[in-house]
Amino acid sequence: WADLTREPADWREKNLFVGRRGDIERLAVEGPEGRVLLAKRGDDVWLESPVVDRADGTLANALVSTLTGLRAVRFLEPSEAEEADTGLASPRGTIEVVLAGRETPMRVIVGGEEAERENAPPTEEAAEPNRFLIVDGQPVTSKAALVEHVERGVEAWRSKDLVVGEVYELARLEAEDAVGVTALERAESDWLRDGERIDYGTATDLLYEISGGAAERVVESESLDALGEPVLTFRLVPDESGGDAGDGVGEGADEVEELRLFAPVDELTPATVSTRPGVLLLSAETSAAIFDKLAAVRGAEVQLDPDAAAPEDELDAAGEGDDDA
Repeated sequence: WADLTREPADWREKNLFVGRRGDIERLAVEGPEGRVLLAKRGDDVWLESPVVDRADGTLANALVSTLTGLRAVRFLEPSEAEEADTGLASPRGTIEVVLAGRETPMRVIVGGEEAERENAPPTEEAAEPNRFLIVDGQPVTSKAALVEHVERGVEAWRSKDLVVGEVYELARLEAEDAVGVTALERAESDWLRDGERIDYGTATDLLYEISGGAAERVVESESLDALGEPVLTFRLVPDESGGDAGDGVGEGADEVEELRLFAPVDELTPATVSTRPGVLLLSAETSAAIFDKLAAVRGAEVQLDPDAAAPEDELDAAGEGDDDA
């Protein structure tokens, strides 16, 4: 009896995404800040327009997760969608999703909040408000948080990560400056500095400072005067075995990256990365931390290998002593 009295709309599939996560090839996001085109390049996501640069992987993943989890709360009649208080006549933005094997993009139009119209059903304060959407021509209400994505400008989409590689993916790091060249190389669970074992924490402090570091902002190289020669260059060589593969967007490094730091400009340190265009501007605190941790690596004491056998003369000396002792 419950099934016989169910409303017709209750029988409709409420999951609105029409493909799989891996099918997404491109995303066109348009809002008040303009139109941004995101596209896959291997395992990474890049901005293709209005600038070409590596996209912020965290933001790209968040948008993809929101789209793949897109679900209708309520289906609307076309006449209801045309009403002014839905915000669909003058939408906040649109998203087009190009999917492999589908001829036409999936199109999502983002309107206003349902709570903004008169006689709207109450919404719990902690819950995401229902928002009016049109998904492939079907007007619905949904809790999908898409406004923050369509209102994001291109500068916010640009990745501020110094490098793409993670510490677990690295086999070797070389640092070169006026002092000389210092190399860190992975030796199973330890790190060797120029062939000698040093404190693991001191080595990884530098590695995490680089792999986890972020710029204040990213600018085009034309906006700065000639940078001159770098004052410090890092060369990051990935482990050819590949390490543990991630399942997110924009994860992993499969080529050598060079991070070059230049003399400060207006208290910000310009930096370039060989795998992407643009200039990253680092805060004074971020650049100082990198130089400090490099100095700590260079000054770290050599550690004895705990598995190495003691020399014979030391063993002999350990058994000899003064008879009168």
